[in-house]
Amino acid sequence: MWYVMQVRTGTEENIRCQCQRTIDRRILERCFIPYYQQKKRFQGQWHIQERILFPGYVFLIAENLEPLMENLKHVIGMTRIIGTGETIVPLTDQEVELLIRMGGDKEQLVRPPPGNGRSHPENRQTQTDGSTVTGYVREDGGYEGRAGDYRKK
Repeated sequence: MWYVMQVRTGTEENIRCQCQRTIDRRILERCFIPYYQQKKRFQGQWHIQERILFPGYVFLIAENLEPLMENLKHVIGMTRIIGTGETIVPLTDQEVELLIRMGGDKEQLVRPPPGNGRSHPENRQTQTDGSTVTGYVREDGGYEGRAGDYRKK
């Protein structure tokens, strides 16, 4: 099951590292933060800036919630696991499928739509400030992959 942990914005990477260090792999299958790359032009050059796709959230994959929750009590800085009221709710199959479709089966990379982003207005990755976006997931402190980049229209 896939769960979403809410943390203080800016502490996502620290919390992810704590989880991977302190929780056994038999309990926590995977812990990751989706990132994207944003191209911005300043000083006459294009620069790539990394941004967290969902600030304040860390994604967890675990089969059994009880031991996961017991271990998460020892993670400093965790706010809560997302749910309804007192009940912790995993992501729905549709939500998991959407995340997988965005990035592939095992990689969970956040990718821009196919094409050059101009074929349909809904597919544009150009931001209001003229910058462009691509994405990836950082896990274990490195890159799992990168999406193709877009050019400013």
